[in-house]
Amino acid sequence: MRTDNNEHKALFSIPTAAHSSALANIKPLPEQRRITGHKQTDAYLW
Repeated sequence: MRTDNNEHKALFSIPTAAHSSALANIKPLPEQRRITGHKQTDAYLW
């Protein structure tokens, strides 16, 4: 006989949606550097 594991169910449940007035915590991007001189290759390395 199979029974539900309530701890497992609580761990993997999706939380309910909630509205917030707080701004997202956005980390600034590092400065883009020229390493090879080739625009596309430098974009991959960045």
